[in-house]
Amino acid sequence: MIVVGVLLALGADAAWAERGDRAREREILADLLEEFRANEARLLADIQTNGGMQAAADAWVAAMRGVDTISSDSLAALFYTSHFGARFDP
Repeated sequence: MIVVGVLLALGADAAWAERGDRAREREILADLLEEFRANEARLLADIQTNGGMQAAADAWVAAMRGVDTISSDSLAALFYTSHFGARFDP
C-alpha cells in the first residue's frame, strides 16, 4: 500500500511539473510572438525609411547629372536624407 501511495505521489508530482512546464512554454511562445511582431513593425518602418533614402539618392544623382534642376538647399536636404537610412537592429 505504501509503495502504491509513493508511486501515485510521484506520478501526481510529475503531472504537476508537466503542467507548470506547459504554462511556462505558453508564456515564452507568447513573448516570442510579441517580439516577432515588434520586429516586423520596425523592419517595415525601416524598409519605408530606406525607400525614401533611395528616392532621395536618385533625385540627388539626377540633379548632379543635370537631369533635374534643383535648389542648393533642396540638394543639401536630399544629400543628407540619402546618407542616413534606417538600419534594422532587432
